[in-house]
Amino acid sequence: MNESDKVKSIRAWNRTKINKQKDYEFHRYSQDHKRVHQGTIYNVNFGSNLGYEIDKQRPALVVSNETYNEIPNGMAVVVPLTKNVQIKDDGIPVFGHHFILKKEIFTFLTYDSTLKIDQIRSVANRRIDSNHPIGVLDEITLSKIKNKITDFFS
Repeated sequence: MNESDKVKSIRAWNRTKINKQKDYEFHRYSQDHKRVHQGTIYNVNFGSNLGYEIDKQRPALVVSNETYNEIPNGMAVVVPLTKNVQIKDDGIPVFGHHFILKKEIFTFLTYDSTLKIDQIRSVANRRIDSNHPIGVLDEITLSKIKNKITDFFS
């Protein structure tokens, strides 16, 4: 039986995860003490996931607060971005759980992007390329995103 591209991708991701775990075990202290900051967008390796879960390496916004980010637990809470932007004629996102970031406003972005709040998740800091932040959101925009997250869970 021939394997689908998705199954091949998952097999490759499993090999990558094993290597990341070995690297983590060797460099545990530096991985657990990696610093990330709320409101900053970094590239995150989400790996190969199932169904409609976000996967691959892509930008993600750190939304966990600084108190949590300073705990040496090696984790952060992120919202992934996608360049798939779906808006209505009036410019409002098609889905209420999406937040649009326009590249003409956030010039560090390569594309207009959608924050997929429905894909919020905790990730190990070793998945985050914290040495090369993509950009930092202003406080007003970050506050709007936090409100949208609160609405999503209420």
